[in-house]
Amino acid sequence: MNAEHPQDPEDPEENPKTPAGSEPSQEPAESESTTPSGILAFHDYEAALDQVLDGDPRYSRQAYFFVQRALQFYREKHGGEQGGGHIKGPQLLSGVRELALDEFGPMARSVLNSWGLGEGEDIGEIVYNLIGAGLMSKTPGDRKKDFHGVMKFDESMDAEASW
Repeated sequence: MNAEHPQDPEDPEENPKTPAGSEPSQEPAESESTTPSGILAFHDYEAALDQVLDGDPRYSRQAYFFVQRALQFYREKHGGEQGGGHIKGPQLLSGVRELALDEFGPMARSVLNSWGLGEGEDIGEIVYNLIGAGLMSKTPGDRKKDFHGVMKFDESMDAEASW
């Protein structure tokens, strides 16, 4: 239960009574940190992301969520490497650009810049911060340098502009 909503001792749904003479179960509660599939629960993801942001405040929280969404967007639209879902750095950068243009149109560059994202290297930093926190994975062939010199969002957004 979170601190914003303390348990109400008078609410029978929040504080069920045990039958007379019986003790409440002493079995440990199922872990709240992971879902049945082993994926981090949202509150644990948020806590891990808070630690990442404390260690590297260059990028906004929105930037981290956007990079995760761009990864999913690219996978859904283009698939992954050999059908396995793996996305290489340049592919993720394309996904970031495509999703930003789809969602923000002519404001895409301004939105990305406001989050601290100006070029591919910024996305690489976010990806490797997420990997370091256990919030994203990589293959042995992945390198941070895969994001270097690939894309400057200002230039690529201007080249895509059709408005």
